[in-house]
Amino acid sequence: MPRITTRVPEIVDSITRPVTFQVVRQMAEKVGLPKDLKIRYAGNTGALPIPGSTLDDKDAPNRLPSDKNITIDVSEEFDENYALSVAMNRPEQIVFFRDAELGVFLKPVYQRVVTTVNVKYTAADKTSAESWITSLKNMYSSGISENLHLVDYHYPIPLEMIVLLIVIHEHRENNKGYGEDFPTWFRNHADKKFTGLLDQAGNNGILVIRETQSRIIGYFDFNAQPPKAEKEGETGPWSTSFTYTFSYDLCRDVHMQYPLSVHNQMLPTKYYNTDKVYELEDFLAAPSYSTAMLDAYTYEERMAKNAVNYPGVPIPYFDDWLPRYSSSFTTNIYRILVGIDPSNPNDIIDLGTLSPIGLTTQAKAYIGEYPVGITQPGESLFRAALHCDDDMLDMNQLIVQQGLHIYNNRPMDERKVYHFTLDMLIDPSKLSLQAIMRLAKHGQFAIDYLKTVYPGIVEAGLLPTLLPNGAVSFTSLARAIESCPGASYRFSTNPFEGWRLVSNVVIVAREK
Repeated sequence: MPRITTRVPEIVDSITRPVTFQVVRQMAEKVGLPKDLKIRYAGNTGALPIPGSTLDDKDAPNRLPSDKNITIDVSEEFDENYALSVAMNRPEQIVFFRDAELGVFLKPVYQRVVTTVNVKYTAADKTSAESWITSLKNMYSSGISENLHLVDYHYPIPLEMIVLLIVIHEHRENNKGYGEDFPTWFRNHADKKFTGLLDQAGNNGILVIRETQSRIIGYFDFNAQPPKAEKEGETGPWSTSFTYTFSYDLCRDVHMQYPLSVHNQMLPTKYYNTDKVYELEDFLAAPSYSTAMLDAYTYEERMAKNAVNYPGVPIPYFDDWLPRYSSSFTTNIYRILVGIDPSNPNDIIDLGTLSPIGLTTQAKAYIGEYPVGITQPGESLFRAALHCDDDMLDMNQLIVQQGLHIYNNRPMDERKVYHFTLDMLIDPSKLSLQAIMRLAKHGQFAIDYLKTVYPGIVEAGLLPTLLPNGAVSFTSLARAIESCPGASYRFSTNPFEGWRLVSNVVIVAREK
């Protein structure tokens, strides 16, 4: 499924400033400063305070130099210790929009940030300034060196994602719809934290998420000795300066996952990436067992959808869907997004017409001799499966005709997303005797298959000899299959499938 991550707009106004003001206000109250103390925000440039830009700065034109106030200058940076722990694609945060039927999810992406607040406390006289310093000393003498803060804020959802949700809803209702308008559909699938905000004129409504963070730890830049009060000029007030630091999780992005197809309709191409960006792990490797185990702790195991993690050809090529279940001891050949024909909802695909990456002539002839074998374990080198969303359906539902045209014995639901997969067995010892006998009739295909899954068979002198009638003898084929080392790691989607285990079982359960 396509995934996009978009920066939250207006982070400073909606999150950074409200959080900073609340933390500074709570810090001031905990150290004995007046609750009505004015807080002046100096802005990001460190220049003069910005009139009217703070919650407490309503009377900026009437300020006097001797007014009690706190002037703050804020700087914020990401905590590099948490850089690799930011959950972009992997499951981590609770989603705040979820339509599981369509596969649409929105969730926040948090980054730990360290906020440093340069604070200047201005008092009317020396006595007031020293009284506050005494309060700080008493606090430290009581063993209190850190403060816990509780803050609330809101942040808007990126407009691009709202537009995409509208497009998805339109596709949802255009075909087999439920008769719901967009506001109803959104409310039914959105978290209760969603709310709407309007400007002062009652216009320009936006959707926002309201959140509360607790256990934010803040601390001063000094230990038991607070900074001394100093007089500003001959007739100026008394002031003291210090730094207050705290860390919190900043919601900097919103991550969205959505399907390529909604109710049997492809989304417009601008909503998914049709240009494949190749990375190092996109190249198939054949490592040793020890190297493969070490790769589990490197970039090789990240969430990239690539040939190393799952070989095979996706159709369309930009579809990154992967099956949740697959047949044991197989490697994938095709993963095909199925488009449902409303006039024939049982029709899945015609394997004989795939081009230009279709099956070889020999492979088609092999499958065509016993078509039903691709739906029965151990009866063919190929395994077919139909997946509805992420669930693999019963393979007994599939009907394979002689011309490799595959049907479902039940009509497919246009509200669902179906994928057809074709896998190839990489451990021929799993074939039944009847399946080996059928394979022996297709000599050239059997030889090509063995050289593919067991490259060393030629050097070992075990490759069957092609007979004049185009077949190979059952005895030579059975001997070659018996000599195969089992599930080769190079083609396996599971590094443990090559080990001699007691069994390898896939259980598919459905809740009634």
